[in-house]
Amino acid sequence: GVHGKPGLESAASIISTSELVLSMGVDDNTLLLCNNAGLQVRPMVEFEPDACAVVTRFKAEYTVIGNIADACEELSERLASVVSPASDDSEMPTQPPDFVRQPSNPDSLWALLHKGSWRKLRHFKGQRYEAALHDYNRRFAHPASVLSRINDYLRDGSREDAATTSAAAEADEGGDGKGNGGGVETVIAVDTGDITLWSSLCLSLPLGTRVLSSERLGTMGYSLCAGVAATLAQPAPARAIVVAGDGGIQMTLCEMATFSQHKREGDSLLVVVFDNSMLGRVAFGFVGSKGCELEGPDLVALAKAYGGAGLRIGGGEEPLQDDEVAVAVAAAMASTGLFLMHVVIDPTLKADMAKFKDGSIALMESG
Repeated sequence: GVHGKPGLESAASIISTSELVLSMGVDDNTLLLCNNAGLQVRPMVEFEPDACAVVTRFKAEYTVIGNIADACEELSERLASVVSPASDDSEMPTQPPDFVRQPSNPDSLWALLHKGSWRKLRHFKGQRYEAALHDYNRRFAHPASVLSRINDYLRDGSREDAATTSAAAEADEGGDGKGNGGGVETVIAVDTGDITLWSSLCLSLPLGTRVLSSERLGTMGYSLCAGVAATLAQPAPARAIVVAGDGGIQMTLCEMATFSQHKREGDSLLVVVFDNSMLGRVAFGFVGSKGCELEGPDLVALAKAYGGAGLRIGGGEEPLQDDEVAVAVAAAMASTGLFLMHVVIDPTLKADMAKFKDGSIALMESG
């Protein structure tokens, strides 16, 4: 999740009923440790890379300073001797265990964890978040369907696969575990807004994929600048995927010119814009908010004006065909240079955000 809130109800349930929090380089532990009154109710062991990163706001049972990766490896070895053995891995599930797919009560969630069911997810390549794809206006594209297709290419596909595959074809194994379709390492740059929630819910990236986002400042328009910089900072050919909303992209869209001016042969900047014609996070997050409606430009025409290419999907008079999203993502992932994918989504569709249920205090109802 983002903004201190978990994306899934099961995650919120696990955190709120935990008996100990191991904090690995977390800057703000408030939501992990405290009740709704801001009082620490769960003990913590904190792990930080150096003493300057230690935050004294909350009490820690122990503070471990050093290489966090080494600490995690050592901790895993110690825990392996005390946790329950994993269940038989011979039968890999076609769907995630129930605690990933659906909310449940805390007792059953912890039982599944102790049983070792989560270990079967090691080779699972599906979605960890199941959107209600049956319950939306099919004139529009759904963010989950687009991002899940991008997931597939980052894990298994290459540019060559994307250029030749049919909409229904499965890409051959070709990734190397870092989102490197065809040997090109991909950096993901995520913008600020409702798109932050969709990305955290729907992107299930390969191990080692670098993700850039404006966590603390929440800067709209950040992702395009970050994507340009990430591409040019790597040896050519390099690729970055920018995921932004129609509000954020308009704050820095002129930086497409920077990429077009400085790109090298084989470099790729894929800009995916989810357009709901509004500032969704403000409109959905604040009751009575005003001035959230947006009328944006023809983004594909702008990309072409900056020397790139692009396509638009969704927002027409007729419902989308079953393979339209697959074809669009295949074309986008096969592209080099600047390519913009303008995805028109339903303005009434908002990303799920779970809430912590706090039974430790009773708040007075005033007013």
